[in-house]
Amino acid sequence: MDALLLDPDHPRQKLPDEAKAWCQQTHVECLAQIAVFEPDGRNALRQDPSVRDALRCVAESGLSDEAQHHAESALLALSDAELVKTDEGQKHVMLSCACGAERVPHIPLGSTDWLCCGLHRSMGCAGCYQEGERVAD
Repeated sequence: MDALLLDPDHPRQKLPDEAKAWCQQTHVECLAQIAVFEPDGRNALRQDPSVRDALRCVAESGLSDEAQHHAESALLALSDAELVKTDEGQKHVMLSCACGAERVPHIPLGSTDWLCCGLHRSMGCAGCYQEGERVAD
């Protein structure tokens, strides 16, 4: 919740606006993905009322349209509406990498903190991405 940067006194408030928007968007997207993971993820987020409060703040006044959209998605997933899986229509594939082969400097979070792997490149991570290869074609 801290990474949503809702606290005006948060140390990362001094980052450039683009970096703050990226940080908020990335973390609210993670929360949205956890919210649809039943039963463990969804139940864990539902147990803490501050999660929904923070998501409402981002949905209303997030730093980017994408962050607002992900917050709305997370709120819907955490609502009492029944989540229904369908075999028809648009599909979503979730990819992740556990290579840990390389620490990739992306956005400095502090003097020694760097983001590692994650979603640094579309369709693959910078630690295992090889030129000409795409994870999903």
